[in-house]
Amino acid sequence: MDAHAPTLLATGIPEVPTTMNLTEELPELPGYRCLKLLGQGGMGSVYLAEQHATGRSVALKLMRPTRAASAAARSRFLREMGVMAALRHPRLVEILDAGEADGDVYFAMELCEGGSVAELARRAGGPLGVEASLAIVLSALEGLGFAHEQRYVHRDLKPENILLSAEGELGAKIADFGLAKSFVDAGLSGVTASGTAAGTFLFMPKEQVVNFKRVGPSTDVWAMAATLYWLLTGKAPRDVREGDNPMSAIMHRPVVPIRQRAPHVPAPLAEVIDRALGDAAAARPQHAAELRALLLDAVER
Repeated sequence: MDAHAPTLLATGIPEVPTTMNLTEELPELPGYRCLKLLGQGGMGSVYLAEQHATGRSVALKLMRPTRAASAAARSRFLREMGVMAALRHPRLVEILDAGEADGDVYFAMELCEGGSVAELARRAGGPLGVEASLAIVLSALEGLGFAHEQRYVHRDLKPENILLSAEGELGAKIADFGLAKSFVDAGLSGVTASGTAAGTFLFMPKEQVVNFKRVGPSTDVWAMAATLYWLLTGKAPRDVREGDNPMSAIMHRPVVPIRQRAPHVPAPLAEVIDRALGDAAAARPQHAAELRALLLDAVER
């Protein structure tokens, strides 16, 4: 590893769109006091809340009532609850409680006070250095490796879904298992709407666009390598431009080798990242543990 590489690079990073409305009225749920809105997504809202029984601060995810009326959306929300309850690991965000009140479906998760990796990069004002980026991704790969061992594939890995336990710490936890499924049962789920691909385009390999339902651990490997690439360069692996059709860009634009954008990245590390971002799923590391081992080996060279 290059000891002289800058800790932060003063280049821009892509903004992650948000629909956050900080004036949203705080919900009332039994056993909890919601304190403020932390974020919003297509499925619902996440609040900072206090658990009455313990006084513990938690992240409370509440499904939007309009989404709860949809059987498919409700199924996805409940799937996330089920997967998080089944996967217990220090590098996966822990679910603490779940319930339903007056038609509102919610679950409480451990609060990761350091925020997301995407927020960390925005606060830093640019891409992170090699050591910080690796620390984050290597720790997240521990949790992802456990999920793969349990036969689950995440399918929506990106900087916003990798959280930091506390501000100033680089130990990461993986969140948002709303698209996760057992890859043993690939093809049996109707998670995506007709004609669309779920997940986030910038962090998707080609096979996820071609057949979202039939993906395996190597799809998560691509997304984790894309996240590491983004942390190191401030850019997505493909040169996707404003106005591009995202699906077309994924299918037709090649990945830019990382050292073309970040020459300070050591060659052995760049080799692993570029391999993990290959279009041929069979040529990539096949699961999170393999990618983690290759990254650690690259650091030692």
